[in-house]
Amino acid sequence: MSLTTKRKTTSPSLTALEKSFLNLWSSMYPDIQLQTQHKVIPNRRYRFDFAHIDSKVAIEIQGGIWIKSGHTTGQGLQSSYAKLNLASYHDWMVFQLSSDMINPTWLTIIYLAMVDRQKK
Repeated sequence: MSLTTKRKTTSPSLTALEKSFLNLWSSMYPDIQLQTQHKVIPNRRYRFDFAHIDSKVAIEIQGGIWIKSGHTTGQGLQSSYAKLNLASYHDWMVFQLSSDMINPTWLTIIYLAMVDRQKK
């Protein structure tokens, strides 16, 4: 599948940051649909906020990084590390974006990674 082919996107409820990312993505790359809450690791419950299946690029939107939450505890961090390591083992490239990184510069980098990975 080329990057310009539309693919159905599942639509669970998104956080405000995820909506912000998706709105900007859709305005910059309207023909490139991302899967939401996609499982990329077989036999695991881990999901990534967004994924482009053909290029094996996943995107995690990291909200609440300045407050103590489940993702910033020791156990939460270990779970995140396992998820990222297993994704890497399965040949996925994962981008983690904070709210300040939801901008055209980072989305362009993600897009270029998708293009590059589909050439291989």
